[in-house]
Amino acid sequence: MRLARLAALLMLLAACAAAQTAPQPPLRGIEVTAQGQVQAQPDTAVLAFNVSAQAKTAARAYAQAQQQTAAIRGLLRRNGIPTSEAQLGAYQLQPQYDWKTRQVTGYAVTVNVSVELEDFGKIAPILDQAGASGLPASQSVEFRLKNEQAAKDRAVAAAFRNARQEAEALSEAAGVSLGALRGAAIDVQESPRPILRFPAAMAAAPTAMAAPTEAFAPHLITVTATVHAAFDLRSAVPR
Repeated sequence: MRLARLAALLMLLAACAAAQTAPQPPLRGIEVTAQGQVQAQPDTAVLAFNVSAQAKTAARAYAQAQQQTAAIRGLLRRNGIPTSEAQLGAYQLQPQYDWKTRQVTGYAVTVNVSVELEDFGKIAPILDQAGASGLPASQSVEFRLKNEQAAKDRAVAAAFRNARQEAEALSEAAGVSLGALRGAAIDVQESPRPILRFPAAMAAAPTAMAAPTEAFAPHLITVTATVHAAFDLRSAVPR
């Protein structure tokens, strides 16, 4: 009896060892990386006025900054833009020091006024008038997409289509067929937004460069999506 039990135990241990050493079927899958790109014409311009005022006292610096913001509101109103559409940032107060004597010599106040425009034809007249009036605030124009997410979604969809096409071509070349999607990782990047800057000194100078014409032609905004996708592989393609 003992010999029979010992023989059965040895056979079980041998079977377990054989099961552990038996080659496992390799995982069948494929990973690809592809990009998709969408270009879109900007439909929104952000016109910003960067106000800066300096004076001996904080109250005087604030008063000068407020005068500039009031002038900007008037400029916008004259061009058919309600002041309610203008965004006024927070006033920032910065003491000015004489580092040799370690004493305060004055104060600087900065604030930003911005407005979103869908009518690009208004940009040039506003910039022209700002320069002609001697407005000491510098200006910048940034072009954007109102619905950025829609462009990103289209870029992701294009990237995934390209990834699947590459995976199908590779699997066909290997003599197998493409299976289900295992997983994917997405990275979306937007090209730097075109920004036009107009320093206040240049805008007010007699020999300043002419403001852009009404026929604005902003650069296209490019959105690029990268998809890393993993697919299962199925049995060989029948010949």
